[in-house]
Amino acid sequence: ESSLSDWILRVEAPGANATYHVHRATLATGVRRSEYFARLFTGAGTSGLVENVHGGSTFQLEPSAANAFPAFLDFVYKGELAISDASAMALLHLAEYFLNRPLYDEVTTYLQSALKGAPGSEAGNRTASSAPLFLAEAHLYALDKAADVCARVCA
Repeated sequence: ESSLSDWILRVEAPGANATYHVHRATLATGVRRSEYFARLFTGAGTSGLVENVHGGSTFQLEPSAANAFPAFLDFVYKGELAISDASAMALLHLAEYFLNRPLYDEVTTYLQSALKGAPGSEAGNRTASSAPLFLAEAHLYALDKAADVCARVCA
């Protein structure tokens, strides 16, 4: 409910924009907090002054990250992570960008599982089909370490 929120997040992506009414305390505290928002709300963020005047933040994201943004918020708020092969690298990007170590750890575990499959097995077939997608998304987000792992799996 927007009337109970105290911060607005605007996500802009080619072809789609979204607005999220959020709570600063939820984003910046607790076990699944975002260090990005914790720094912003405590004045340690470099752009905090401008954002605090406007009562919100605006982010320019790639379409896949914009699509994954609700999953990021669900994770921070509820600890639930809706992740798929299509959203994994975007969520990893969001975890790095918003300095959310718990999300980073969850996504990394998912990716490790997705990329570990014996050739010819069901898991191996998934790995063969997912690794190129992971590689393309890792390059899009400049996730070099993830791209290197994906490239080795694709080879």
